[in-house]
Amino acid sequence: MKHIDLITSLWGDHHVGLFLNLTLPAMLSPGNLPALQGRGRLVIMTTPEDAATIGNHPAIAMARQSVEVLIGAHKIEIEDKYAHRYGIQAYLNKAGMSVSLTAGHMSSVFAGDMIFADGYCRALANWADEGKRLVLGIGLRAGLESAGQELAALA
Repeated sequence: MKHIDLITSLWGDHHVGLFLNLTLPAMLSPGNLPALQGRGRLVIMTTPEDAATIGNHPAIAMARQSVEVLIGAHKIEIEDKYAHRYGIQAYLNKAGMSVSLTAGHMSSVFAGDMIFADGYCRALANWADEGKRLVLGIGLRAGLESAGQELAALA
């Protein structure tokens, strides 16, 4: 039974808020993080400024009931973090994958505003058992799709 790391990178109030209030609650559905109990880890790469906000959020406490949560804080020495966001995201995702692959875990990288369908993590477990080592998570993105506003209104 191979361990699975779900890896994301995020920073800034907007993206941290989307992750904590939309993405993470969807990840807490029965077919997601709870389905990985004993073999899953949530790896969140962020800035030191956002690490405490993320770590102290009630949804993180709920996630810790199912999986290990690792919050990696990396200082970013760029004045305009928005203009260089893709480079920063690549840097943080690479740091998360390094942690995962060094541990011999399957890595699944996803956008911090991706909305997980119930059962997504169960599917990852099946792929890990088949020997897959890396999966890129693609799905509805709350920060890019109009659904994000509609989902936020329901929260």
